[in-house]
Amino acid sequence: MSLASGYYEVALSLAPASAAAWESFTAAHLHDHVAFVRDDVVLGAPIIEEHVTSGRLALTAASPELADQLARLAGRPA
Repeated sequence: MSLASGYYEVALSLAPASAAAWESFTAAHLHDHVAFVRDDVVLGAPIIEEHVTSGRLALTAASPELADQLARLAGRPA
């Protein structure tokens, strides 16, 4: 749980090629929504607030159960 936001966070680290693609995408789509979808389930649909260059991102959930589900879906190989 993030003490700053009051939400549960699932931290993701991207492989180098994915990090480079994400960096380009976030630069081109500032202030747009982006949906993270896995097995026809929307994991999150945040607004891109800043250009992401770190190769890391976080999905948030309102409960520990939802955060656990996000972690399992996001971490499972395609």
